[in-house]
Amino acid sequence: MKKSCVRTIQAHSGAVCDLCMPNHGGYFFSCGDTNVIKRWSLSEDDSGDQPLNSIVAKTNIVGMDHHRKKSILVTCGEAVDLWDESRPSPLKTYKSNFDTSYRVKFNPIEVNIFASTANDRSITLFDTRQNEHLRKVILAMRTNNVAWNPMEGYHFTAANEDHNLYTFDMRNLSEPLKAHLDHIGAVIDVDYSPTGKEFVSGSYDKTLRIFKEDSIHSREIYYTKRMQRLTSVIWTSDAKYILCGSDEMDIRAWKANASEKLGPKALREELNFRYQEKLKETFANHPEIKRIARHRHVPKHVYHGKKEKDAMVNAIKRKEANRRAHSKPGTVPVTSVKTRAIVKELE
Repeated sequence: MKKSCVRTIQAHSGAVCDLCMPNHGGYFFSCGDTNVIKRWSLSEDDSGDQPLNSIVAKTNIVGMDHHRKKSILVTCGEAVDLWDESRPSPLKTYKSNFDTSYRVKFNPIEVNIFASTANDRSITLFDTRQNEHLRKVILAMRTNNVAWNPMEGYHFTAANEDHNLYTFDMRNLSEPLKAHLDHIGAVIDVDYSPTGKEFVSGSYDKTLRIFKEDSIHSREIYYTKRMQRLTSVIWTSDAKYILCGSDEMDIRAWKANASEKLGPKALREELNFRYQEKLKETFANHPEIKRIARHRHVPKHVYHGKKEKDAMVNAIKRKEANRRAHSKPGTVPVTSVKTRAIVKELE
């Protein structure tokens, strides 16, 4: 892994909003605040610093993604458009009632389905074979990004402004399958491991957290003293590393498993590691082993922020309990974090 830049492209006159790449990896696309989509070769010998071709859109573009099997792009911004790589005009423009859509992601298994997040706090599902959206759910706060599970074609996880992540089944958006807690700031980005068993999230609380797909709380937290607010996270295709970008303009690489030894391992060493893992699994319910596995040191601002957030949550619960105790039975129902996150589902 090189720690120096190998190529610089002067792609757009303004900010570069998003990038995407087809599965074959022969080239990639970029979009900027000049409403232009450009295709670039990954080989320095092909075209130098000139794009292979450009597409000019009629509306502002904020995000984009590429179809897993076809030469099709989807872009979002002031509108959600479906493009063919070789055509200068969109194949479809989906009607919507929001001002701006921020992120769009194709489903890696159900390849014709994609999801977008918008400023009206909604998550909308689309099908490339239809002219209207499939489903739409409005949350209490805005969703910043979504990530599809690469092994469960119907499941996706949303990174929300209310400090939580929510895993949905796209067949029923009325309530999330699971709410994932622990962050104390808005969650900006989320990405799944290639195995589909875990995902990583980046937040404005200056930390990365790794969650198991079916767990409420994170199994790992990563942070450094100099790292600022996280803006993007991605899990590498070999499932060994996590890359993140943050406000202080650095890219950091982390091990997906902090204690894992990298590089070649001798046979006896490998057998020893397996034996240690088996011991942890066998005695997982022992109080001391459970405490060691669960305990993580956190920075001071996260520690105090968590205490403050817990006090606020407890105050809300206490207020609801008092209202329930002094109201007619059934008028103040018991609600969970998952239920409170959803405003309504639209067909």
